[in-house]
Amino acid sequence: RPENTLSAIRTAAKNKATGVELDVEFTADGVPILMHDDNVDRTTDGTGPLDRWTFEEIRKLNPAAKHKLHKIFPNEKIPTLKEAIMECLKYNLTIFFDVKGHASQSSAALKLMYREFPELYGRSIVCSFEPMVIIKMYHIIQAGGSTVKGTTR
Repeated sequence: RPENTLSAIRTAAKNKATGVELDVEFTADGVPILMHDDNVDRTTDGTGPLDRWTFEEIRKLNPAAKHKLHKIFPNEKIPTLKEAIMECLKYNLTIFFDVKGHASQSSAALKLMYREFPELYGRSIVCSFEPMVIIKMYHIIQAGGSTVKGTTR
C-alpha cells in the first residue's frame, strides 16, 4: 500500500499490526498532514517543496501516483494528521508519530490532537531526532497528567 495513506493504515490493521508510524509534515498554510519527505516529488503526481503547497492543492495530489500499484489507488488522498489518527484509533492501533522537524509547529499540532483524543496518551509515542520536539512533547504530556516512560537519544 502507498505509504502514509489511510489505505496503508487499514491494511496494517487487516494484517494484524499493532501499531503504525505516521510521518508528520505541514502544508504551506500550516495544515498537519502525513508525508515522509519535505517535498512531494517521490510519492505524488506533483513536484516541489511541501511548504509551497496549500492544503487545498495538496489534497488534489495522489500519494499513490508513483507506487507500483498506483492503478489500484486512483482516488487516494494525502490525509490530514487528524484523519490518520481517527483511522488508527478506529482500529485500536498504537501510533508512532515521526516528527522530523518543525518543533514548535509539530508540538502545537500534536497538543491539539492529544486534547481532542485523550486516548493518545496511552496509545502513542512521539519519535524524533530533533531534541526540541522531544522536550516540548515531554512538557505537553506531563501537563496532560500522563507519564513519559522513556526517551531516546
